[in-house]
Amino acid sequence: MPKLTTSALTIVGGVAAALTVDHLLQKRSVQNKTSRERWRAVTVLASPDAISRDEEYPAPLQAVIEFLDVRTSPAPDGVSTELRARLKQTKSAEAGIRKLTGLAPESAIRASLRDAKQIVETGEVLRVLPRPEGHRPATPGGVLVDLAEQRAKG
Repeated sequence: MPKLTTSALTIVGGVAAALTVDHLLQKRSVQNKTSRERWRAVTVLASPDAISRDEEYPAPLQAVIEFLDVRTSPAPDGVSTELRARLKQTKSAEAGIRKLTGLAPESAIRASLRDAKQIVETGEVLRVLPRPEGHRPATPGGVLVDLAEQRAKG
């Protein structure tokens, strides 16, 4: 009798684990789909005409424009412009932007928007690297700064 109870508990535990894994995978799938459909936005201190002339956007955004839906609208402050982008709802868009940039689609969109904003506002894309102080020895603090820098890039 104890063998039967142990077997039954094992089966029930296995079914419960399978149902939990299935639920988590479905939830993750929905989150990924929602993330792909989500608009990314930056507020640019410029008029909509300065951002897009004849549907031509700054170079970083124009490079991936075939894979994106892009919109501009006046910002709530009445001075700036909101520049929004999201991945087009086609099967080839995700693969195309990944192949072109080498980044995950969400990261590529964020980087393109950030770089376009910098070009419109300052005329150039500002970079931290190469560092003006040259090569520095690897220290625990320096490693943390490098990791934070990489993460901030998207």
